[in-house]
Amino acid sequence: GATSGHSTSDAYELALLNQALEDAGIRSDYIVQRPIGTNKEFYHETKRITPAAPSLETLTSDILERQPKVVGLEVMSCYEANARELARKIKERNPNVKIVVGGYHPSGYPEMLKESNGNIDFAILGAGEKTLMCLVQSILRGKNPLEGRQLRVLPRLGDPKRRTAINQSAYAVMNNGEVQLAERIETDLIAS
Repeated sequence: GATSGHSTSDAYELALLNQALEDAGIRSDYIVQRPIGTNKEFYHETKRITPAAPSLETLTSDILERQPKVVGLEVMSCYEANARELARKIKERNPNVKIVVGGYHPSGYPEMLKESNGNIDFAILGAGEKTLMCLVQSILRGKNPLEGRQLRVLPRLGDPKRRTAINQSAYAVMNNGEVQLAERIETDLIAS
């Protein structure tokens, strides 16, 4: 995943997602695109590119030199345009990389998939530790991540059913030119 912005919580969230992937046996790496805050014990394995945020071109190169099959981007509304541009640059150089976004912006506005012009493949909705792991496992195994999931049309903005529909979904995808919601299945849920 890659982040930019001014919150220190996003690096912690990336550390949690990274650990969930590694616990599932998936080799994972993450980059924080800006200086890290004061809670350094949470970020002990973080890869910093530079003390200041690098250009999107530098970030693209750094990501692609790792030869990923899947790239995850945490997206907040204040930098969703940068996330879409980074996804475009990655896909331009390697169209086979699957781009997965998560975070506040895609969880509330999955339409960013449509606005990405095909450069973003999946938008994780809500907490992603388990859902991301299941999605990445499917991709790495060459399986269809939508297998066994019902797709529903995303209710329009302002529709009172929209929030419930998003909360009951694992992720959003583009299907036949529209954003659709893939239902959650039992493997997406974290046992309590």
